[in-house]
Order: sequence, then structure tokens, then C-alpha cells
Amino acid sequence: MIVGLPTVGKSTVGALVAVRLGIPFRDVDDEIAAAAGCSVSEIFASEGEVGFRDREARTIAEMLRRPRSVIGLGGGAVLSPVTRAALVGHDVVWLSAAPQALLDRLVGPEVTTRPMLAGSPRLRLEALAAERVDLYAEVARHVVAVEGLAPDEVASRVVDALTAAATGGVPEATR
Repeated sequence: MIVGLPTVGKSTVGALVAVRLGIPFRDVDDEIAAAAGCSVSEIFASEGEVGFRDREARTIAEMLRRPRSVIGLGGGAVLSPVTRAALVGHDVVWLSAAPQALLDRLVGPEVTTRPMLAGSPRLRLEALAAERVDLYAEVARHVVAVEGLAPDEVASRVVDALTAAATGGVPEATR
């Protein structure tokens, strides 16, 4: 499982990690949208955040019952105590970055298609970080700082962390 703030690279890095591990990658937001037959933005517009978070918790619980895969969780998935409890015992990797570093990644239409960044993306990212950082720390077995790294480098660090955990070691990147 990969967690972190919006735009930190959960989907991009998760797909790269999955290829390297030879297992599927699944994105929670994509699964929710496919099941609903509409976009996450449309779900937010019609059901609000509460409706979306309910769908998200159910989707994650179902995904955790499937065969092994790399799962990119939505940035707010950790808000649910039920989801946090479900993540216990799983290898959760927190991709961490300062809000300003994430803001620097936002370009063009990506800003307007992310419901959680509506309004002022800078203020929203700062607020989301304040609300979620402790929750990411609660569920994460591994933390990988992404600032200044290309997605391929982040994926390497994630794979190193997961491999070291499986063999009882501690990789340099997560110390």
C-alpha cells in the first residue's frame, strides 16, 4: 500500500513498484470511479466527501481481500479509523514531501481535476498535511521522502524498503 498527500506520486510510483515486484498495481480512486461509472470529481460533486469516503473505505476493504498487489490509496484514505485498522499488518509505504514541493508539481488542468485541492491549492495542501501527517505516520511501516527524486528513484527506494522488511533488514533510504 502506498499513502501520501495528493500529487506525491502514489499512482506513478505504485505502478513502477508493481512492475519491479511482478505483481499488479491497483489505484483505489480508479477502482471507485470504475465501479461508480463516473469520475471521482463527479462523485464528490454528487455525494460530497462523506459519500466518497464511504465508497473509499468499502473499496479498500475489498481490495485488501484480493491477491497480493501494490495499492495506491487515496490521500485521504487514512481519515477513516476503519481503514487505518484494516491497514494494520500490511506493508504501508508513506511517500512524504512538503506541501510546497507538491505544489511545485501541479501544472495545468491537474489542479482543477483534484477535488481536494479546489480553491487555493497551496492552502489546501498545507491544511491536508496538517490534518493527515500524523495519520500517515500511524499506518506507515516505511517512509520514503520524495523531494528531489525522480519517480524511478522513489520506486527503487520503495522496493528496497519492502525487500529489506521481508528479509529483516533496514534499507538506508528509510532510516
